[in-house]
Parts: sequence; C-alpha cells; structure tokens
Amino acid sequence: MTERGERERKRNRIFTAVVVIIAVAAIAAAAFRAFSTYRMYRESHSEYDSLISHAVSENEEARYDQSLPPVSVDFDYLTEKNQDTRAWICMNQLGISYPVVRGVDNYLYRNETFLKNENNAGCIFIDYRVDSGFNDPNTVIYGESIKNGSMFGSLNKLTSENIVRSDPYVWIMLPDKSLRYRIFSIHEDTRGIGVYSFFNGKDSGFVEYAKKMASESDIPLDIPDFNKDSRIITLSAETNEENGNYVVQALLDKTLQN
Repeated sequence: MTERGERERKRNRIFTAVVVIIAVAAIAAAAFRAFSTYRMYRESHSEYDSLISHAVSENEEARYDQSLPPVSVDFDYLTEKNQDTRAWICMNQLGISYPVVRGVDNYLYRNETFLKNENNAGCIFIDYRVDSGFNDPNTVIYGESIKNGSMFGSLNKLTSENIVRSDPYVWIMLPDKSLRYRIFSIHEDTRGIGVYSFFNGKDSGFVEYAKKMASESDIPLDIPDFNKDSRIITLSAETNEENGNYVVQALLDKTLQN
C-alpha cells in the first residue's frame, strides 16, 4: 500500500471513530434527559399524591350524584404548606385532582411545584391578573400538558364527545364553598381566537366573547344563555406547540356553601 493510501485509510479510521463517539454521546445525552424527565415527573406525582392523602377526602355519594362535590379539602393544611393556595380543582372524568395557587406572575409556578420544588411539571395556577376568589367573568387557570397525562396533560382526552356528555363538569373547591362548572367549549388550536381575554363585572363585551367561544368550540356542545352575571373558567393546557394551547371553558352553574 502506498504512503498516500495509508494516510487515507488512517483518516477514515479517525473519522469513523469520531462519528461513533458522537453517536454514543448523543444517545447517552438523550437517555440522561429521558431519565431526568422521568424522575422529575415521578417526584411531582409523588408530591401531589401525598397532598391528596393528607388534605383530600373523597365524597363517596358523588360517584352516583353529579350535583355533589367530589371531594372535601383541608385548606388549613394546604395553606400551611403554601400561602399561595387558592382552590382545589377536580375533574373526575379525567382523574384531575390538584391544588390551585396564584403567584405574583404567570411564570413562577410553571417550573415550581406546590411545595416550591423546582420541577417542569409545575403547579396548577390562576392568572395573576384575575380575582383569586373566582368572582371575575373569566378566571383563567394554567397547567402544564405533561406527556404522562398528569397536571393538564389529559385535557385533550375531552376531544371524545362521549366523555364530555357523560360528565361535563369541572369542580372548583374553595375554603367556604364548592363551585360546579359545565363545559361549553373546547379548543385544540387557540391561535388568533382571543381566548385569553379578561373582563370586569361591568364589561358588556364579556357576553359576546363567551358566545363566540361557545360557537367556535371544536366539539359541538350546547351553547348556554350567557349574561353579564355569568362566570366562566378557562383551563389552559400549556403545550409549547405551534398550534397554541389546548383550552377547555366551562360555565358556573351551581354553588354549594361548605
């Protein structure tokens, strides 16, 4: 073999070795990221399971009567753990049951759990611009859309019309009362529809907004009779995808004092 051929062969061996090293490093990095993500979600799941076991009691009668709140909540315990506690959200049809907080902005709880642990699963939280007592016309609630279905990761299952019609309710538990909301609108693509709109109690534009959201729902649902005293919630599953977030909206239809 000529000297030139030997040099070419050596370069090829080096190139192959570099490619293999890069490939192995990429696989290792991907595996590490996957494990880290799994560990974060497992830690988040464990934290919220512990909160449920200490602060939440299931209402057995509610399994057979949708007019009853599904759980009772020890808000003294929750507030002791986190002063930002405002409510507890429950959607039996999706297995959603979490504390709801409100921070000083809309960023803190995207990457912090209820117990203030750094975690990409975050915590369910109310938009800091609205009244935390659910008295505003539109109370926006955010949650991460986690791939394992936790937090608001299961909201997209409501694309099945059967699920919505068999159990169309979202329950919000507050320290002094329980609020039942009926789902009227589901949006898989929120780009350009103005879903994140806020109103005061005297803003006449709210009724037109609510009617528009209901009429443009991706799932055909009954359109309620909205008025200026109506109160809705907007649940936003943060997906970080180009087509916007997955959004579910529901109208307050029952208030029960605790």
